[in-house]
Amino acid sequence: MLFGDFGHQRAKNSSADVNALGAAQDAWLDFYVKDTGAQPFQGTTAFAMSCPESAPSGGPFHAGSWAGLQKGEVHLDSRAAQVLQPNGGSAEVDTAFDPVSAGQNPCTTAPSADLGGVATYRLPAATGSGFTLMGSPTVVAKISSPTANSAIAARLLDVDPGGTETLVDRQLFRPAVGTARQVFQLHPTGHLFAPGHVAKLELLPGDSHGNLIGGYGRAANGQGQVTISDLSLRLPTLEGPGGGG
Repeated sequence: MLFGDFGHQRAKNSSADVNALGAAQDAWLDFYVKDTGAQPFQGTTAFAMSCPESAPSGGPFHAGSWAGLQKGEVHLDSRAAQVLQPNGGSAEVDTAFDPVSAGQNPCTTAPSADLGGVATYRLPAATGSGFTLMGSPTVVAKISSPTANSAIAARLLDVDPGGTETLVDRQLFRPAVGTARQVFQLHPTGHLFAPGHVAKLELLPGDSHGNLIGGYGRAANGQGQVTISDLSLRLPTLEGPGGGG
């Protein structure tokens, strides 16, 4: 398996990542189809996202399996209840992270101020050499959602010391109707949270900049109020326990 910064928006299609993909494909065809060359690496290779747009991707990182890349965990627990309002969030911020308008630039930014009607969680600033997210961020929480059509849009952001945020990861989730402890994951990715940077989780009523069509995901019909409490955020890391400060 090979994971890198290539493909559809918002990928920047880093030349090193694309070349590594091509080389791996050629090596596979050489060995298994043409019966020439050495056997390809039997494991997982991953690159990490990087900004600014001109910066090379982090890595490559290698392990015998995808799970082998995830050696540690950074986590946050929050018992306090927070409420997602149907009209919560910011169309301006949604637009900044729209995969179409962002094109091949995953490094678009927005102001990092907390948004109204949104559940927001911030980890302490990264210390030491920082930590590298590698895998799927996991959210476990008590979710109260009485309206059948409500959705939750999750965004994981990197807030720099200057107060600007960059989108790292996202997901859409439709919670069960009623009140229950539920779990969902954001898309798997790799990203270095550098020293002084803050990992910030937003849970929003949508990720579509106020329009029925557009943005990352279509807005839910009849979005209702959603209450989040007893939340646990778990970030799998490339570094093992005690690593990265």
